[in-house]
Amino acid sequence: MSPSRWVAVALAISATSVSAFASDWKETGLAVQAELPIGGDDFGCGADTLWAMSGPKLMRLDQRDNTITNYWIKGASGSLRRIVVQDDAVWVPDVGSQKVYRFDPRSNTIVVKFYADMYGKYGSIAVAFRSVWVLTINDRLLERFDPDTGKRQAGITLPSDGVGVAAGKDAIWISGNLRGEVYRIDPETNLVTDTIPVHAQPRSIVAGFGSIWVMSEGDESVQRIDEVSRKVVTSLDFGEEPSWGNLAVGGGYVWVSMPGVPVAQIDPGSNTIVNLFRANKHSGYLCYGAGSLWIGGPLIHRVAPPIARSSGDRSLSKR
Repeated sequence: MSPSRWVAVALAISATSVSAFASDWKETGLAVQAELPIGGDDFGCGADTLWAMSGPKLMRLDQRDNTITNYWIKGASGSLRRIVVQDDAVWVPDVGSQKVYRFDPRSNTIVVKFYADMYGKYGSIAVAFRSVWVLTINDRLLERFDPDTGKRQAGITLPSDGVGVAAGKDAIWISGNLRGEVYRIDPETNLVTDTIPVHAQPRSIVAGFGSIWVMSEGDESVQRIDEVSRKVVTSLDFGEEPSWGNLAVGGGYVWVSMPGVPVAQIDPGSNTIVNLFRANKHSGYLCYGAGSLWIGGPLIHRVAPPIARSSGDRSLSKR
């Protein structure tokens, strides 16, 4: 698999497009560190790399200098669930080909691929507890696969449809979009141990700070579930119309992106929204890596994490 390599600079796209998007981002009040000539929401962050897909092309961006290297994955469609990045593996759940690919970033080759009957692209997988966890069969079945062989290890029937998968300290957590629930699965027994009510239409789900954070799209709110008590301990309302939203964890904060709000910042210590930036623009999936926020859309933007304001000062950029 021979890579192609180039530097992400503004010259790679038209000057008109750069000017339009740069002006669009200036109004947010966020500090844009780089504007990459690749777009979309199908990407994931590692410690010092960002990985994105465009059709069958897997792109590796070195976050130290924004240099991009391309690799081709034979058979991949580019219609994905969220990419998972580890030190020794990049996991590409390709819905179009119904396969999960394990890419080795050291040898730059696919080392494992296996079939998974993934119903839709909106969601995520998890890699933890010696398994790859994938929602399949109309999102009613959670399957676990051996990460080294791709062999199916177990299938767990859920109480209802799932969409997002997150790995906590000792359990797997699923956002149940249809019923407004979160399901906890014990990886030792493969049983659903808890069903936790949250707000309507939970989707994006992440783990961090001893908690599970879930974005409920029915009212654009975020619920925090304590991993020990298995109860909702905080719910934060963003005051937006029901739509989609995405979550990320990094740099000591929980980050949120939704239509009209490219970045919101939650302090897990005080359970408050300490920054919320508004803009009448498209924003998409986000992740945190190399001390920066990476935000999807027509172009991927690298943004400096804002300085947290006090919880009593939520000054907003103009819409």
